[in-house]
Amino acid sequence: MRDSLSCQSGAACATFVQRLASVSQQNLSLRLPAELHKQMKKAAKEAGVTASQYYGEVLTRFLDNHVDQFLYFFTGPGSSAVTLYVDSSLVARLREVADDRDSHMSDLAISALIVHFEKHPFPLAA
Repeated sequence: MRDSLSCQSGAACATFVQRLASVSQQNLSLRLPAELHKQMKKAAKEAGVTASQYYGEVLTRFLDNHVDQFLYFFTGPGSSAVTLYVDSSLVARLREVADDRDSHMSDLAISALIVHFEKHPFPLAA
């Protein structure tokens, strides 16, 4: 079952937006499958937040809870360029994990989205 995002209620979302405003932000450019990006934009709209905020939460939760379960990351065809405005520390964490695993940040992001939408083709280890 998908974890609930911290910004799905009005008060929690307002707190999340305030937290975002208080930290350093930067652009994060990724190549993602168009279908996954479309689903993320829809989910962000339903949650009442921007796509960048939603991506930030999903990517952070993946790094905090799931990244160690992957020896390799997913990659996908039909990618489109996506630029997000996210916390600088998130970009640094993504870059560090990608570099440590000799991978690309986009592949790491695709893996996070697959986990988020529960589209992985195999059960993940606990």
